[in-house]
Amino acid sequence: MMRPEHVIATDGAHSMKRGVTRYRAIDLATGELLFEQNIRNQTFNIGEFLGVVENICCPLHKSSTNTSNSGKKTTST
Repeated sequence: MMRPEHVIATDGAHSMKRGVTRYRAIDLATGELLFEQNIRNQTFNIGEFLGVVENICCPLHKSSTNTSNSGKKTTST
């Protein structure tokens, strides 16, 4: 059975007490946090949906990402 070599997990969460909705993505191979967003007081479903949408767009962002001389990644806009 073939297994994927690169896996990204997304998750959304909502806190009614704090009025905060967040979503994020993690590279499961490295544990690296790829992105995390706070979208203020929205619904849990919106957080889950936006996490998936941004993950789909993530390879598009990486294709326009360059490494500078300092070794830090910078994204062109």
